Amino acid sequence: MLLRLFTAFGRHASSVMAAGVFLGLALPELASLVRPVLAPAAATLLLVAMLRIDWSEVLALLRRPLLVAGVTAAIVAAAPLLLFPAAALAFPALGLPAGLLLGVGLMLCGPPLGAATNMAYLMRLDASFALLITLAGTLAAPFMVPPLALWLLGLDLAIGVADFMLRLGGLVAGAIALSLAIRHVVGLERIRRNGAALDAVVAIAMIAFAVAIMDGVGATLRADPLLVGLYLAVACAANLGLQALAVAVALLLPRRLLTPLQGLTAGLLNGNRNLGLMLAAMPAEAQGKVLLFFAIAQIPMYFTPLVGAPIYRRLAARVRAADAAPGAR
Repeated sequence: MLLRLFTAFGRHASSVMAAGVFLGLALPELASLVRPVLAPAAATLLLVAMLRIDWSEVLALLRRPLLVAGVTAAIVAAAPLLLFPAAALAFPALGLPAGLLLGVGLMLCGPPLGAATNMAYLMRLDASFALLITLAGTLAAPFMVPPLALWLLGLDLAIGVADFMLRLGGLVAGAIALSLAIRHVVGLERIRRNGAALDAVVAIAMIAFAVAIMDGVGATLRADPLLVGLYLAVACAANLGLQALAVAVALLLPRRLLTPLQGLTAGLLNGNRNLGLMLAAMPAEAQGKVLLFFAIAQIPMYFTPLVGAPIYRRLAARVRAADAAPGAR
């Protein structure tokens, strides 16, 4: 009975995740109850990704370290270095708040969203590639984010590299070990048959994060709806613009460097960044300046599987059909 409920829930995972944003806005009092489960929720998302991943595909990608390094560098280094100077000129000219520019700048510096691998599954993209780039970007974050934030934003992020890497390494190693144990006991075929149930687990974990981070946004919406609307417009433009830009650039590259399916996946990763990690790394005095933007920026992320899935699936189907056509290279 419970499995059937989870399966039904999982079939509508995209809609459920989008509804989670409104749940956080409607029930802000739940934030204090949900906040303690944020870390387990993040670990659950990683575990589900590890359960479903095809490790032979991951190992094949690892044989191309320049591909992994190049895509990771493009997302976590090239994007902020090339795009933030343009934003720094445009935002003041448009009269946009300084806190909004800071939020967008930190978004550009952030690694891919931890749940991006699960999104890639929902959108029929290259989930193995998504997992590898997400892990690489997250591992690079302690080394890349502080100097970028200091140089571009003038913001000193006191990230303890050794401690961060130790905690992150423990999380990743634990997820891999537990996923391998579950796959050994349950069996990979059974896991694949219950994909909808795993989608439900992903949706529930992401709802927990949405409810917690939306704390206070509802009050701001009632007090200043125009400000929230402005932040939402910029967050959507940044998310969708980063996705479209990465896809456009990636599809122009030769297939021997990056396949079209990997290019679509890179677009998803480029637009959906781990703002929770960025918030945790920020000094307390700076958090208040970007908290509203970080919370509102969850909305386009949570709507990406619902709105973007038909587009990505159609593009991915065309790519796969082209690859399967006679004479395709």
